Amino acid sequence: MRDELRTLRQSGMPLTDQRDAVQGNTLLARHYKQEMANLTQWVNALDARQFAEALTAMVAARRIVVVGMRNAYPAALHLRQQLLQAPRPGAGAAPAGSEP
Repeated sequence: MRDELRTLRQSGMPLTDQRDAVQGNTLLARHYKQEMANLTQWVNALDARQFAEALTAMVAARRIVVVGMRNAYPAALHLRQQLLQAPRPGAGAAPAGSEP
């Protein structure tokens, strides 16, 4: 599974030359602009010191358990997949959802 995730990651995200899809006053453009504003607000509200401490603790941890209940499950699953791609000697992952 880890190799499959790394292969998918290497393929990257497709880029488009049609940037006008998010220009103007279309529904997609308004949604894109709102999401960018939300991300900007979130990044500006982050405490850089606390964020660095959290990352340092994650790197030093022997094990990271990710729990996502109900609506938080997709975000937890995404975090789990991202952590699986980080090469760490001796690291493993607990099964998710219906995995054996």
